Amino acid sequence: ICSSEADSLNNGELNLCSPFGASSPKTKADITVCHGDTIPFGNKEIKFLHTPGHTVGSMCICYEDAVFTGDTLFNLSIGRCDFPGGNFDDIIASIKNKLYTLPRSTTVYPGHGDASTIDYEKNNNPFVRG
Repeated sequence: ICSSEADSLNNGELNLCSPFGASSPKTKADITVCHGDTIPFGNKEIKFLHTPGHTVGSMCICYEDAVFTGDTLFNLSIGRCDFPGGNFDDIIASIKNKLYTLPRSTTVYPGHGDASTIDYEKNNNPFVRG
């Protein structure tokens, strides 16, 4: 989890457990990461990009020629910004300044829906064009 959002693991208001009547588990992240951090993954590494907007601590994960965007960037869409810590201007800036700077051939694997590429999104995403 992003270091800026680690406390949300135990806060039901921030992690949205409370609105659904569930209690927030008492837990601690095994690892917290910041923008640009890398972690070994086999004989390669994964790199983290801090992409606030969906939440304050939204992170995307780069591995080789792919980026796992979670709820930041979708095929022809973007993530919701109405959750605690969400911000429309921040998500647009994250996409333009961090994701759209990746090689255009990078495959985008969102948290929901079909895969895409940075090139396709830059040219076609109606929420944020390159």
